[in-house]
Amino acid sequence: MKKISFAVITLAALGAFAEVPFKIGIAGYSFYKKSLDESLSIMRKIDCRYLCHKDFFLRYDASDAEIAAYKEKIAGFSVETLATGPVYAKDEATVRAQFEFAKKLGIKTCWDTGHAHTAGLAQSHEIELLGNTLALVHLHDNDGINDSHRLPKSGTIDWDDVFDALDEIGYDGYYNLEVANRRFGDKLMVDTAEFSIKVLKNMLSERYGN
Repeated sequence: MKKISFAVITLAALGAFAEVPFKIGIAGYSFYKKSLDESLSIMRKIDCRYLCHKDFFLRYDASDAEIAAYKEKIAGFSVETLATGPVYAKDEATVRAQFEFAKKLGIKTCWDTGHAHTAGLAQSHEIELLGNTLALVHLHDNDGINDSHRLPKSGTIDWDDVFDALDEIGYDGYYNLEVANRRFGDKLMVDTAEFSIKVLKNMLSERYGN
């Protein structure tokens, strides 16, 4: 049994899903064009505590003082940064600089289901290769061609294949949604984020019986 290590959504509408014992977060991409304060406020509203950092929240060349201020701000919202990325660079020096930044926040190995699907990778094979180095998965769906960041189970990813592989390696890390929350407009971002969390909790509940 995986331990409960995240603050569950408290809305009564979620009912039994509130007890699903998994660590569920949201990727920074899901808050594209939103400020850090706006993003953290949305996370507070849906009681989600894990965020995957994007550089539009804090630049990779941020000073130590800026990094400290960032950490203090997210801690004030009871949010934890899981990882940062992806890294885009044309030279080794830039890559090294970005990894040094990531180390200051705490870096972990991440598997992205949507990007892997558009690349035509065998999810189970690659996940098993990562093994116990894997601490974070980005969950989103697509049609295998367009990286559309849909809700899980709304595209063509074989989710049984993904979760079979995660079970095979004894995965006990974070489940980080990377859904395009702006798809239905800014006014529905909170509702979309809330529903995406509900969908993921339902998937986990159906599979593991919690």
